[in-house]
Amino acid sequence: MGVPCETKTIIGDGNCLFRSLAFAISGSEKEHRKIRRAVTTQMERNESKYINCLRQGFSSVANYLATSRMKYVGTWATEVEIQAAADLFITNIFTFTRNTWLKYSSCNSCDQDVGIYLKHCSESHYEVVTCVKVPDGQTCAALCLQRCDSRKSETKSSRSELDKRRIKYGTSQEKKEEKIQRTLKRYRENEIYRDSVKTRSNVEYATNLQHKERNKQLSINKYATDMEHRGKVKQASINKYSTDMEHRENVKQLSINKYSTNEHHRETIKRQSFEAYHTDPQHKAAKKQRSFEAYHTKNTEKSKHKDINYVTDEFRKKINTGPEYVCSVCHRTLFKHQVLKCRKDTYLKRAQVVVSIAERCITDTYLHQCSHVCDHECNIKTGPAGSLWICYTCQRKILNGKMPEESVMNNLALEPIPPELHNLNSLEQHLIGMNIPFMRLVSLPKGGQNGVHGPVVCVPSNITDVTEVLPRTENVDLMIRIKLKRKLTYKGHYEYKFVNTEKIKDALLYLKQHNNFYRDVTFNNDWVNPLNKTEHETQEPDDTCTQHVDEENNDENNESEDVDIDETLHDRQQHGGEGDELDSTALYIYATNAEVDDHNANMLKK
Repeated sequence: MGVPCETKTIIGDGNCLFRSLAFAISGSEKEHRKIRRAVTTQMERNESKYINCLRQGFSSVANYLATSRMKYVGTWATEVEIQAAADLFITNIFTFTRNTWLKYSSCNSCDQDVGIYLKHCSESHYEVVTCVKVPDGQTCAALCLQRCDSRKSETKSSRSELDKRRIKYGTSQEKKEEKIQRTLKRYRENEIYRDSVKTRSNVEYATNLQHKERNKQLSINKYATDMEHRGKVKQASINKYSTDMEHRENVKQLSINKYSTNEHHRETIKRQSFEAYHTDPQHKAAKKQRSFEAYHTKNTEKSKHKDINYVTDEFRKKINTGPEYVCSVCHRTLFKHQVLKCRKDTYLKRAQVVVSIAERCITDTYLHQCSHVCDHECNIKTGPAGSLWICYTCQRKILNGKMPEESVMNNLALEPIPPELHNLNSLEQHLIGMNIPFMRLVSLPKGGQNGVHGPVVCVPSNITDVTEVLPRTENVDLMIRIKLKRKLTYKGHYEYKFVNTEKIKDALLYLKQHNNFYRDVTFNNDWVNPLNKTEHETQEPDDTCTQHVDEENNDENNESEDVDIDETLHDRQQHGGEGDELDSTALYIYATNAEVDDHNANMLKK
């Protein structure tokens, strides 16, 4: 069988598979809801048959139906629903996907060639195949020609009948009103028809700009002339404002923005408020009462802020959602009460300098754009990442015609850290750093946090010791233990971690290529243990070897006993006084490894 020759166009609203099945069975797409309900019921009743067909991540058919919302209108179907439909209708279903026909066989189907033929278009849409070409690709099954001939004969009669109805509809006002009432009645009583009308209207409103503008103008005219319609719209707006908190905040913010940006609107509000205050005694009394209540509320709020429990609760409410809102100008991650929705059209109504700054500063780097990997109901799109946000500081600066100092356009954008440097732990970062910062941390009187006291001193670090002395391992996956000390004579250490020499080597090679300060750094690939060389040069006579070994064993025992002690705490108690000089805060490296014997380690201490 060749490629499809002709297909029946199906509405692409997420129900295309069930609409195609409904059209193939009944000749109409209207019954797609019943088809969807029947297919999902088939899957629930025969869970053992379809449990192995589910995609990864679903434990059962019930879990799949609940998570994917397959029972609800608008959810895209998968190959599992096609197989369930084939078993339900006891017929084979053929789908043309990527120039290949796929067959979903039914267990009880007797005829292997008879079935429902569908075409998978654009990876997300199904249409009914009404005619196919023969394998040679030159001719088709002529089903489309037969339908075309029959359609022509039907078209002539239907066209004349349609012309008569149009003439009658245009000349007779009674017929026009009768048809309108009949359509309205069908819209109110037929749920399927109502949903289809809404879907078509939404699609046309979103895609047809002319239709969108015409509908807006009709709505404005109806609101201005139809008092009953105006009352319904006002009541619906009041109800939504009183029940939907998010809608209320959006309306308030829009009103504030319009008052601050639209000078004509601001003057109109002021004039109306002034006239109402001097002409309407009831409005004047209400204004005074609100002012009186606001004054006492302000005093009450001041007294509440002295209560630690109230302050704590307010703080928890503000940080309840976490810092998930990214400013589109400075790219800072902030809380919800620190940002507002960024609407670019607000700045377009301002002066030219504001427009130019807004177009330059506002970015959509962190605005989520749905792609083919997103679900039909993308949770990210409905979250904070689905909207454009701006902090109040950047908003104020832009409206004043100034470039925000924190804007990423001031060369403040943070570039991503390369993987060669991102995977290093704190000790590995110390080993490759040109300078090691020293600072004195003291406990703050409240909050249990630490603060920096005094200046921060950056001590130069000798990278040559790392590139020349750092031990190597026979296997690149092995790691060595490194102690980072403030001074060799100290017993304690600042850090004691495992480091990977290959990671350090890769990081130094990357810095050598991209950082001018590392141009002269050379990594010793032909490494020879310098401690062994020192040992041979300073080796004592044989009669003193035994005594020296005994001392080493004692040192090992002492060191093993001190492993369980908090050496960092001991170091701070013994040498962490306020009178330490700069030369006593230099860091040294103490390396231990299976390849470096204990004697070499003790010499490194000295």
